[in-house]
Amino acid sequence: KDVRVLLVKLADRLHNMRTLGHMPPHKQIRIARETLEVFAPLAHLLGLYRIKVEPEDLAFRYGNPEAYSRTVRRLDELATEQEEVVLLVKQKLLEAYDNDNYSQLMVRRPKIEISTKTPYSIYKRAMDDSTKGKDGKDGSIASNSKVLDSLYDFDGDSNGGSNRNSNIKDIRNVVQLTIVLESKSSLELDPRATLEEKMRARRATTQVCM
Repeated sequence: KDVRVLLVKLADRLHNMRTLGHMPPHKQIRIARETLEVFAPLAHLLGLYRIKVEPEDLAFRYGNPEAYSRTVRRLDELATEQEEVVLLVKQKLLEAYDNDNYSQLMVRRPKIEISTKTPYSIYKRAMDDSTKGKDGKDGSIASNSKVLDSLYDFDGDSNGGSNRNSNIKDIRNVVQLTIVLESKSSLELDPRATLEEKMRARRATTQVCM
């Protein structure tokens, strides 16, 4: 009933996941499964993204180390492949802002953050696609060996035959851009305001945003 109790529980679980490496394997698997089934969905419902993704990835790492290492390797490969294009897009977006007088008048120079999707989110997406409609499986970390073999078939048929399901290799878009736009305050837009007043207003707004 009290959301503060849930926040304490989630913080405690995050701490437990960060120290999971000191526990025996059978406890690691049990706690990892519990985290994915109970605590991560709860954090998602509360909108606590950062408290959701870190325990998820740690649960993935300890609950299925082989799948985790393969997924991370594939993410690294794709991030390297996409880096040049993503940086070019970022540059073009900033140039568009610099060449648009109206945008410069109304908003501050955008902050563009580059991030990579998390290993567990990529794994779950591929697993959900591979197991859809098969024996009611749901993409959990405890999956049968045949599904995992097809999921990580890096050397298999790259053309995607009719008997082949979604594969980690099929997932391409792992790098994403987040564009943060901040509107200028009314004082910053006031032509009568001095430069000092505008700078003071900007610093005050930035402190509030942080």
